Amino acid sequence: MQAIQREAVTVEEVWALWRRLAGVFGPWRTLGASFRTKTAFGFYGVDLASGLRRTPMLALAEAALKDASPAALEALAEIAEVNAQRNDAMWRMAVIFYVSVPLTLFLAAMDALPDFGERILRQSVIGFWVWVGVLTAFVLYYFLTQWRARQIVAALKLLMIERRIGEQTAVSSRP
Repeated sequence: MQAIQREAVTVEEVWALWRRLAGVFGPWRTLGASFRTKTAFGFYGVDLASGLRRTPMLALAEAALKDASPAALEALAEIAEVNAQRNDAMWRMAVIFYVSVPLTLFLAAMDALPDFGERILRQSVIGFWVWVGVLTAFVLYYFLTQWRARQIVAALKLLMIERRIGEQTAVSSRP
């Protein structure tokens, strides 16, 4: 049995590939993709991998990584996992900071000074809803980045699986 020889990959090459891949999965692209693609409506049920496989973003990721070596893909998968873990932590921080803390302070103020809180709410209804809207926008942004970070991990795994199957088929069909 022959040992598989790994191609050398540089740090610069991996980070250039990462920037290209992360650009494909930018959080703002989620909004547009959710209205333009039929596969966006296929994200329900048990089989979410097939839906991800059919998305235009996975096709773009595949094109961006078509010349990447197996070693580069492995490095990208590790970077993607670190990135997803950091995004998970940021998502939890955003929920605490932008939801729990303001809600706790608001409810504490309403309890401690109910007349003052009621007066502020009546006189500043628009300001209150603007504040709620801004906080909601921040939370949604962090949700989108966390969702996309996890999609990058899944996309890389799918691409690596398909490449591995392709390599095995090529090796087994040799005379």
